[in-house]
Amino acid sequence: MYSSVMEPGFLPHIDEHAIDIAASPDAVWPAVILTIQRAFSGAAGKGLARLLGCDSTGVSDCSLVVLGNTFPGFKVEAIERPKLIALTGRHRFSEYALIFRIDEIGGRTRCRAESRARFPNWYGRLYRAAVIGSLGHQILVRRMLRGIRRAAEQTT
Repeated sequence: MYSSVMEPGFLPHIDEHAIDIAASPDAVWPAVILTIQRAFSGAAGKGLARLLGCDSTGVSDCSLVVLGNTFPGFKVEAIERPKLIALTGRHRFSEYALIFRIDEIGGRTRCRAESRARFPNWYGRLYRAAVIGSLGHQILVRRMLRGIRRAAEQTT
């Protein structure tokens, strides 16, 4: 059921962050979707996608997140409601994936965000140092996870 993005070796593992949420997976799922829509569909996301030369710079249908839909910088590569959504993308400095996994754990839910990426050539290594090495990526992913938790817990 999963595409090649889920296969080991598809892209090198960068990091994984997780947050526990006092809500069911069915409540967490729409919070993940809402967070993705907000994070990547705004003017800033579109501008950054154009600046980096992303394959995807537009939104195919922001109101519906389905396989193949695009957001600035990302394409929905795999989706299994309410357990997984994998986004992939590529620009001139990197090829990357952001994979959200939702697991029920003892009456709570754990939401994990896994990042994978390849940074080819010298410019890619500089880009990695700027984004990953600066901890900017880590800060943004953790902020997204906290937003997911807030949204999910407000609905329960």
